[in-house]
Amino acid sequence: MDREPRRAHAVKFREGLAWSLFWITLAARLALPLFFRSGRETSMEFAAAYLVEFSLSVDNLFIFLLLFRYFRVPPISSTRCCPGAFLGVRVMRGVFILVGIELIRMFHWILYAFGALLVASGVQLLRQGKLGMAVEKNPALRWFRRWIPVTEDFDGEIFFVRRSGGFRAVAAGTRGG
Repeated sequence: MDREPRRAHAVKFREGLAWSLFWITLAARLALPLFFRSGRETSMEFAAAYLVEFSLSVDNLFIFLLLFRYFRVPPISSTRCCPGAFLGVRVMRGVFILVGIELIRMFHWILYAFGALLVASGVQLLRQGKLGMAVEKNPALRWFRRWIPVTEDFDGEIFFVRRSGGFRAVAAGTRGG
């Protein structure tokens, strides 16, 4: 049975809402058997854990939106980026949490530095929205380009291409982006 692959498309509000309602309903249907088999407390623990994860996923979506906007990823390609972005966010968040906990244990005053970093990042995001973002000047991207070959143009839904005798990462947000 050959299935035609799903066509990439920009997810509209109604579709996003429908998928959200689907997953929330599925979680509620899982909580119901827990209630009858294991009792109210277990069912409420499941619901609380689901709400915490749901809240964290909204936080992840905010980060994805900022990254997609920064790299000028077209809406039609954003759904293809999400699985990789999700994995990257989870790994980086875990590393940052572990390192942050250790730093806070060693140096309590670092909480103030972390707070200042968050405020400075927020101010910079507000300023970039008005002034425009210079992707080419980003130090992390310059470092990345030093180690991984990158194309000079964005190529729709393709993230890696074979050019000049090898694979290259496709640049988002540069020149043609």
